[in-house]
Amino acid sequence: MFTAARYASLGLQGSELPAGWQIWVRDDQGRPVALAHAGRRTVCLLFRPDSLLSEPQARQVLRAALAFAASKPARSP
Repeated sequence: MFTAARYASLGLQGSELPAGWQIWVRDDQGRPVALAHAGRRTVCLLFRPDSLLSEPQARQVLRAALAFAASKPARSP
């Protein structure tokens, strides 16, 4: 768990995500703040990792998201 600055009131509605998306990180209230789609190598951050209000763990999530997006997806057997 970490503190990260949110500058928008937008969020996910409901508990189901579109096919292929996974919740990576939740905030202290259980709301998703980072989502990933393995097939698209895409990560959606719903917080500001660059904010002065965000703790270092927020930047770790950003680094992980960049590495994930740059990597090649695993091949299916």
